[in-house]
Amino acid sequence: EALVTEHHKRPTMDVQSLEEERAIAAAEKHLGETPRIVVCGKTGAGKSSLINVLLEREANLVGHSEPTTQDEQEEAWTIGSQSLRILDVPGFGEADKHHERLDFLFTQLSTSHIGLLVVGAPDRAWEYERQFAQSVRDADPSFPLIVVGNRIDMFNPVREWNISMRLP
Repeated sequence: EALVTEHHKRPTMDVQSLEEERAIAAAEKHLGETPRIVVCGKTGAGKSSLINVLLEREANLVGHSEPTTQDEQEEAWTIGSQSLRILDVPGFGEADKHHERLDFLFTQLSTSHIGLLVVGAPDRAWEYERQFAQSVRDADPSFPLIVVGNRIDMFNPVREWNISMRLP
């Protein structure tokens, strides 16, 4: 679970924020509309938690043992005077809802500019994610799909990682 703490919050207006604000304005000018990010992944991957951290507020409910996001939820992500739209969608991978949710997700991708595919640890069964990423590539090879590793501190052997070298 991601908690929005003071550690996660950025200063209100630093150099990075100004650069981000300019990048959003340039993207909006290029696209002709507010950029839209869809956050997707298997049920329980941590999509809603990631969005809460990005937004620096508890915008989405987070489940601890049961799926929480049953309907899509779109929020404004404001940086300085610019905004993005960020969409949280129900997860895929549940046997009884997998294909229905993938169909819905692909309709959302067609109106989005970037996709974040959240892969949650310690799950190592990533076939659904692989198939999804391949389907996106097959449908639109130019669609930007970014894979986000969530809860990587839960991978073993985390205590044996060489942090300074960034190697397991």
